Amino acid sequence: MGTIRTELGEISYSVVRGKRRSISLHFQNSSTLVVSVPKYSLVNIERLLDRHMKWITKQFCQMLNSKDMVREEEVLYNGSYHKIEFVPWAGRAKVTRLENEILVESQDRMSGLRALDRFMQKSTAQIAEEMIAPKLRQTEKSISSLRFRRMRKWGYCNTDGMIKLNAYLSMLPIEIFDYVVSHEVAHLSHMNHSKRFWAVVSQLCPNYRELRKELKRYNTNGLRSLEQRV
Repeated sequence: MGTIRTELGEISYSVVRGKRRSISLHFQNSSTLVVSVPKYSLVNIERLLDRHMKWITKQFCQMLNSKDMVREEEVLYNGSYHKIEFVPWAGRAKVTRLENEILVESQDRMSGLRALDRFMQKSTAQIAEEMIAPKLRQTEKSISSLRFRRMRKWGYCNTDGMIKLNAYLSMLPIEIFDYVVSHEVAHLSHMNHSKRFWAVVSQLCPNYRELRKELKRYNTNGLRSLEQRV
């Protein structure tokens, strides 16, 4: 273990040696940098970090400005953190969204978390279905199916006209959710990221540039079922 100084503050780093041919750098969390090197490498770690200081600082800045989708006893919903309040309930688990709180009534915590997971996914489906209809009319396109999955990407569109959206999009601010849907609908016209593609996105979501940057603050890495995170 060691530390390096950057213009944003100190960063802890650890060196991992193993059966690999190349050197890699990645952040394990918002404060720890992992340096992976070949087992018998004689590389000078301090010089290596100094050479990559610009990249390290940029990544660290992004980490500091990022938002966790789920944190202890709180979950994002429509871009705002809501405290999860568990209440004993003998009947079937149910979830109610209040102003700054999500009330989970259940027999035990695990069944309550499963209900919360279903609530988030159902909310995503309802919002997406309402959003996508006018965008399809505007572009005069149609889809073969609309699906929702837990996945790393926020959205996906294939050449068969199937659009797949991240099941937890309802966690994001509604305007960013709208950008993601606009992005995938635009792919029905252009299966690339050409100027013509972005022109379609602009028609569907005029302020997409700002929202696209904002989306990068939200990271799907490690976002699994809420049962495993809360």
